[in-house]
Amino acid sequence: MRLNRKGIVEDVVTGLTVPAGMAFGPDGAMYISNAGAAPAGAGQILRVATY
Repeated sequence: MRLNRKGIVEDVVTGLTVPAGMAFGPDGAMYISNAGAAPAGAGQILRVATY
């Protein structure tokens, strides 16, 4: 979720399955580790533009 310029809370990303971590990269994008409890090789790293 984020607070937009009008002060309204809005969803940024939905439909995640056991997200395990989040970080912002030097490109300004948000990176999310999804399916963090899945067996090795079954998870995902998702890139989300933050603008």
